[in-house]
Amino acid sequence: MARIGRRALVLALAALFLLSLSGAGTGNAADLTIRVDIKPLSHPNAVNLKNEGVIPVALFGTASFDVTQIDLSTTCLVIQTASGCLPGSYAQDASINPIDLNSNGYNDVVLHFDTQSTGTPPSNKKQQRTLCVRGSLVGGLTFEGCTGIFVGKS
Repeated sequence: MARIGRRALVLALAALFLLSLSGAGTGNAADLTIRVDIKPLSHPNAVNLKNEGVIPVALFGTASFDVTQIDLSTTCLVIQTASGCLPGSYAQDASINPIDLNSNGYNDVVLHFDTQSTGTPPSNKKQQRTLCVRGSLVGGLTFEGCTGIFVGKS
């Protein structure tokens, strides 16, 4: 019976390894992992989730991530544990206005997202949460970038 138990364990570990290679079950099956900054040029990244405004988010371009190719209709801001984009969580921008924010020679972009549509519940205590920008490029590649924020009273 111990031999059957070990074999089942080996098969289960092999299945988990294969899932990790495919990205399934990890919460990040994106083709590209990108760098983002919530409320660029401010530190710490504090967000008032009761605010009815928008959250500016910088997406930093690289050699493999051309921000001018972002499909805005697929780009959303959600709490890291969300399985998908929530209604209203998509970028509010009508077009991409590239700018090199970090002076590395690659275009970056600042997109704006509705504060109350991120799926992140407001908090009366100062807490750290992780927000992610998810989307697709015009060619079909998917991307995701996550960063920590502080919510609640300071």
